[in-house]
Amino acid sequence: DKNPSPEIRRAALMEKGDTLFSSRDADPAQTREAIASWRLVADSDAPPRWRNQALAKIASAHERLGEIPAALAAAWQALEQPEGAPPENFWSVKAGFDAARMLEAQSRLDEAMAIYEKLAERGGVRSKEARQRLDRLRLENFLWDDTLPPPISNTSDSP
Repeated sequence: DKNPSPEIRRAALMEKGDTLFSSRDADPAQTREAIASWRLVADSDAPPRWRNQALAKIASAHERLGEIPAALAAAWQALEQPEGAPPENFWSVKAGFDAARMLEAQSRLDEAMAIYEKLAERGGVRSKEARQRLDRLRLENFLWDDTLPPPISNTSDSP
């Protein structure tokens, strides 16, 4: 068959991008070619698992190139769940954590905390980690809402 199924086409484009991006010493042209390959998956009518995987990888590639605004934009797209689409949590949550980490590195703490809050409210296996990171940022930077007291940790390492 000369025209592969959309599933096979997406898998091939994803693998091409992964291969181009896999080298830590990849030159910027290879990284840009990887982004272009992944964009073909992200811009199609792909199911959320393909779309979000491509967007999360696009964000990582832009970060490698030092293009933080583009990295954040791609990560944000993956984090948002399209209306009516079935939920996809693995890649969108990964992209959310990556975006929050980049924002923390830029001292954009309010934006990072908003992402952690969104991840914590979403539920799932990493929601507790998101809540812990959110609480850590608030405690370390004295960023509490005046109406809410800080949480009291109920950990066993307290004296």
